[in-house]
Amino acid sequence: MQTDEITTAESVSSTVVPSTTDEDIRRTIYDVIIQNDVKELTAILTDIVNFDVNKPLSEKEGDNKNALMIASSLDCYDIVKYLLTDNNIDINLQDNFGETALFLASALGNAKIVKLLLRNNANPNIYNNENVTPLIVSSYNGHNDTVKALLEKGDVNINYQDNLCKTALSFAAHEGQPLIVELLLKNGADVNIADKLGWTPLMLAAYAGRANICKQLLIANANKNLKTSDNKTASIFAKDAGHFHIAEMIDKFVYHSNMVTYNYDEEIINVRKRDTHFLGNGNHDSRRISTASRLRTEMLPREGNTWWVYISWITTFFILDRFLIKYGNMNDKRVRQAWREKFTLCFIALLITIFMAFITFGFVSLSCSPTAPPIPLPLVDEFWGVNKKVMIVRGRIYNVGDFFNSGGHRPIIPFDDASLEPIIDQYYGKDVGELFPVNDQAIGCNKNSTVNGLSCRIDSDNRYHCHTSTNSFRTLESLFINRLVSISWDEIKNTQFRKLFAHKGRVFDLTNYLSETNTNRWLGDDEFTKSFLESLIGKDVTSDLSNIKDNNQKEIMKCFEHFQVGAVEGVTYGCASVTMAVIVVSSISTGAVIMKLISALAFDNLIAKKLVKKVITTDNVKDVIIMVPCYSEGYESMKASFDSLVATDYPDQNKILFIIADGNITGSGNDKSTPDILLDFIVPYNENFDNVRAKSYLSIGEGTKRHNMAKVYIGHYQYQNRNIPTLLIVKVGNQEERNYPKAGNRGKRDSQLVLMQMLHHAFNNGKMSPLEFDIFEKYRKLTQRTIDKCEFVMMVDADTIVKEDSVSNMVNYMLNDPSVTGLCGETRILNKTENWVTLIQVFEYYLSHHLGKSFEAVFASVTCLPGCFCMYRVFAYNYDGNRVPILVDENIMMNYSTNEVTTLHQQNLLLLGEDRYLTTLMLRAFPKRKTAYCPSAICETIAPAEFKVLVSQRRRWINGTIHNMFELLVTSELPGRFCFSMQFSVFLDIIGTFTSPFALLYVLYTFIGLVAGFPFQTAVIFSAISFSLQLILAIFTSFDPIIVMWFFIYLFSVPIWYIILPLYSFWNFDDFTWGATRKLNDDGTSSYSDTIFDKFDPKSVPFKKWEQWVKSTNSKGVSKSVSYKYI
Repeated sequence: MQTDEITTAESVSSTVVPSTTDEDIRRTIYDVIIQNDVKELTAILTDIVNFDVNKPLSEKEGDNKNALMIASSLDCYDIVKYLLTDNNIDINLQDNFGETALFLASALGNAKIVKLLLRNNANPNIYNNENVTPLIVSSYNGHNDTVKALLEKGDVNINYQDNLCKTALSFAAHEGQPLIVELLLKNGADVNIADKLGWTPLMLAAYAGRANICKQLLIANANKNLKTSDNKTASIFAKDAGHFHIAEMIDKFVYHSNMVTYNYDEEIINVRKRDTHFLGNGNHDSRRISTASRLRTEMLPREGNTWWVYISWITTFFILDRFLIKYGNMNDKRVRQAWREKFTLCFIALLITIFMAFITFGFVSLSCSPTAPPIPLPLVDEFWGVNKKVMIVRGRIYNVGDFFNSGGHRPIIPFDDASLEPIIDQYYGKDVGELFPVNDQAIGCNKNSTVNGLSCRIDSDNRYHCHTSTNSFRTLESLFINRLVSISWDEIKNTQFRKLFAHKGRVFDLTNYLSETNTNRWLGDDEFTKSFLESLIGKDVTSDLSNIKDNNQKEIMKCFEHFQVGAVEGVTYGCASVTMAVIVVSSISTGAVIMKLISALAFDNLIAKKLVKKVITTDNVKDVIIMVPCYSEGYESMKASFDSLVATDYPDQNKILFIIADGNITGSGNDKSTPDILLDFIVPYNENFDNVRAKSYLSIGEGTKRHNMAKVYIGHYQYQNRNIPTLLIVKVGNQEERNYPKAGNRGKRDSQLVLMQMLHHAFNNGKMSPLEFDIFEKYRKLTQRTIDKCEFVMMVDADTIVKEDSVSNMVNYMLNDPSVTGLCGETRILNKTENWVTLIQVFEYYLSHHLGKSFEAVFASVTCLPGCFCMYRVFAYNYDGNRVPILVDENIMMNYSTNEVTTLHQQNLLLLGEDRYLTTLMLRAFPKRKTAYCPSAICETIAPAEFKVLVSQRRRWINGTIHNMFELLVTSELPGRFCFSMQFSVFLDIIGTFTSPFALLYVLYTFIGLVAGFPFQTAVIFSAISFSLQLILAIFTSFDPIIVMWFFIYLFSVPIWYIILPLYSFWNFDDFTWGATRKLNDDGTSSYSDTIFDKFDPKSVPFKKWEQWVKSTNSKGVSKSVSYKYI
């Protein structure tokens, strides 16, 4: 729809009959808005009498945006223009968050709509609930055109401060937005305004490592001598963050009145418009990783304001720095802080485990009697008395038969066993409490029960004497079977035959004591005492006696044990409630497993098969870049991987191998370096490899490690008469590191970013580094196409074997569902039977995919697309055919290319779990899109065959997973609600990971306890269901009987997966090395890659637009063949 076709509400006749209910009308209007269909919206609103355009389109709590707000946030310019023709529209209306249509458009960088709203008198100074104005949020998000439009309005408060007293300039300075900083300064922004912590824009920029912006601010008269409350200047903050070159620049800076500032406006004017070959436009989906309306609190400097740091200090207050320095060799304060955070995380894991143990055992123990459920007296007499030979003492059941059978009673003169047997046997199953009188002193009873010669006999038979010695009672207690005699409430309430009462779950019998024939009233022979005792009969007196104040009655209560005859039948309400709560908790965890099983079966057998339906034709075949990062793999391993990729059935001319050698590395057992091995694989493309020159780029690293250089080789990989276009990028390092081992090595994330940054700059027609321009031109030369047209990127490890139809199945999945941003296939183990270490991994691999990823795929939120075998969508098309960036989205690039990794959390995300973190960023950046699992795309990989290597690998995986789950836990946009949401599933996974050692010990305890006779049936049933469901899943998804064998092998190795690996990983939270997963031939010399140099100026690496590079290369006599426009 063209803009000039917009009409007003009065000029269009009805074409649509809207739904009758108000909710249906609002839903219909919302659907029309997101399609930017003005004619449809006009027809609907024309048919509705007195429709309030200011009314929210959703009645949900916290979501009360009206049509104008939604259209402004979705960049629906035509809709916004139409709505503004309504005289009743309130352009400055705010939602629950205090955000106006102008705020939302500014937050998302919709500059055209911002200008339209401003022309219609939108107020640019209305702030949201966090005191954030449109100018502040636009400056924070880096929307240059939007900021310019707001400033041109003229009446915007440029120095307005939010809740933290930060201005637009503060955010722009910290986030590294030089164009916006220049615009704000030219329009009068105060360069020295401090926030609540005393931080000025210069301090924020210095701490964030923004050298160019620091220079801008200093030229604009920023006071470098201002100090915070803790007496720190901008220079000190730069040093604290490790930016020593910035600190030096600030200290040496001297302002001159004739100093000329950099003309950013001139650059904007001179920027050449994007050529049509890019197919894109400026309307990219520019959502930030954090929701635009809620600015990131993480941008606040780490020191002095992070609650997590305070918690780590409090937790480890007793561990002094000098102790860590002396005994832990932790001379770097960042290392010490990481150790403190590691200790705190382990402590939290311990607390969670203790809490779960308390819920499982302690809670029940406190609420329920420690004894097993009581047994009715008839059963004791009829069954237990004969079979078990038990006797009863004050309601407690003792296995006295074992005592006599063992001969522990001998000698009893003048009786032998034969003559003693008829005397003893008649009392099995009976109460013999009178032979074991209560020790009044032990129970605190001050009423002397032996006064007046209290009987200590049974049936006046002198052969049954008292047992009062300590040894007798110890022997008796050793025979206690942890059961009591039960008495029902009917018996207690029936006072006709017995005078019973209940107190704290126990039952007491006053029948004999209150009998008219009893002359020994040792509790007190007065009417008051008698009346008190009779008031107890026939009921539960627990509540009545809880607040008793009479001293005599308190003394009587101490003597109740004399009259105990059993326990109340059943369990108390408190015990029943707690037991039910424990069952509910167990049901939730077991229910989650059942839900995963059902979801996995449904996905594998119903959903996934439809999504790989073949849709690839000669007309719609897409280019796929297959990126393979190489480190220290051997010749055979890499060749097998490349051969399998070439042998896939995807068209050869549309798959491009993009191989990256991560430095001058020689793997263990290799006689050549990895780059030399890779060069042997490639047939050159019209060039001599010896003439290839290294090109510079900005890499991941600190100090001079930020500068790296790489060579770009192009040619073809040949296998079975098939030629695949191949680019080989070899990182060779900068000049200072060439003589060091591992020169050029920067890690896997850096290798990924070489390609991602290239695609990002090509997609946006941005400035390229020398390496990126070299890649761009050589890719075009090799393929006769430009790299910005490549729609998919596949990532495969160099030791991975890909099945023949995997690439096609992945692309088909992407084409069948355009909302998928990325997907992965199933990874299987190639060396299954190498030794016991590989054997135990087979079923675990299978389980993680078919139970974990299949379940997550149902929610369209697969939380980990492993870098060994996955595919990402580079860009997608919106509803009007324009391209929007996906993998190369500005926000993903900004977060994934983070160079300053200071916190333990960041280090675990970016140094250990970078694959999973990239998936997390995709989920957070595009919550309405999907990450998927394609079970028909299969690869095989070499699993660790040494236990120490397995431990090292799983340490990285577990720690990276935990920190990524924390990221997802705070992502409210994940699909589902409450217990049926991905967020709840992530929460259960975190709890399950932290408590896995306890969980296994608990399962073993319940199984052993059940065998020993304890009533653990419910717990064992839940545990058995959880494990058996895994086997059922495997059988019904694989249809392979051999999977049963792998299951039992896995079952025997469960202690390794649940105890050894998690505990080792937790204690090594602060270990960010890759361990022994990839071995090198090490000569013992130090590596440049492990060395940090202080100073490096990023400006030493030139960045130019494509046309500027072409112009400069042509001026140096470069062949005309590289100077033509993009194809």
